Amino acid sequence: MESCSNLQADRDLLVNENIGLAYSFAKNCQNRGLPLEDLRQEALLGLLEAAEHFEPERGLKFGTYAGYWIKKRLLAALEQENKAVRNTEPLGERDLADHKQQVDARIESSITFPSAMPDLERGVLQLSLNEGLALKEVASRLGISVERVKQLRGKALRRLRS
Repeated sequence: MESCSNLQADRDLLVNENIGLAYSFAKNCQNRGLPLEDLRQEALLGLLEAAEHFEPERGLKFGTYAGYWIKKRLLAALEQENKAVRNTEPLGERDLADHKQQVDARIESSITFPSAMPDLERGVLQLSLNEGLALKEVASRLGISVERVKQLRGKALRRLRS
């Protein structure tokens, strides 16, 4: 029983004497995706693992041996974080199109066109706001000039404001 407590005391001593080593490894891995505090915790876990597996009779220095375990633990944590970041899928074009349709539907349902608004003005607004077409595209769809689209759009917006 006494040898077991001595062994634990030796491990605790090794860990306490090498905390600075663990922290320096963590600091070297800074700005790679994990906060410094998380890196320090991982480095300490590596240090604890090294203390548990260390066999002094093999003739290695503990600092060298611990360096291996600390690096291993830090690299595994960084790799796991990088995988998590890579697996978060950015919005694709399909997602953006779906989002745009949802926004357009909300805009369309929120706009109430006055009954006195001429069909051409209403068409210009629907094409430019709901479908997101540029003035030139609206003009070609309706078969009128870009200048006329600007005029009709301006009139329609003034009607909506009043």
